[in-house]
Amino acid sequence: VDRQARCVVDHFYCPRAGHDSSNVESRETVMETFWMIIGDIPLELIVVVVLWYSIGVASICTTKVLADRGIPPLVLTFQQLFMGSTLLHLYLKSTGNLQPFPKPKKRVVAVHRDHPDDTGDDDTNNRSEDPLYLNFGFMGLFDGLDFFFTSVGFTMANASFVETVKSSQPITTTAVALLLGIDTFK
Repeated sequence: VDRQARCVVDHFYCPRAGHDSSNVESRETVMETFWMIIGDIPLELIVVVVLWYSIGVASICTTKVLADRGIPPLVLTFQQLFMGSTLLHLYLKSTGNLQPFPKPKKRVVAVHRDHPDDTGDDDTNNRSEDPLYLNFGFMGLFDGLDFFFTSVGFTMANASFVETVKSSQPITTTAVALLLGIDTFK
């Protein structure tokens, strides 16, 4: 395989392959390929990703500034959780997508004298509590701890270091999910 064939993938410009940087055709091909890829992505998705990224950068910078001014990590955590939940509530309410909080299934507590294991109902879903509240509780706990320890990190190190460490989180999350059987390879 020649050097040019190894460097050029899908018509992208590669200076190591000896492409001339003034070659207009190469640059046009790159731009055509770029717009062909971008053209398949819905505009709404692009806007949401740009907003998410921009808000994340602003959040990191303001958190670091406040942490450097001596605001305790717990205060930063409550502020972030309060503002996030308030803005989400307002957004969902304004779009008409605000849902009522789900109610747990009632647990059947009646026990027959003849059959202590029998609750009088064959519906096994009623025998145990609905795990929805437990899942919400764990999710809230771990998200809150994530915010808290990130704020602690900002008080102890540069934002770039804290965010670099946090960027490895998907690897750890995937490994734990696989070990606990929450997720599987398909």
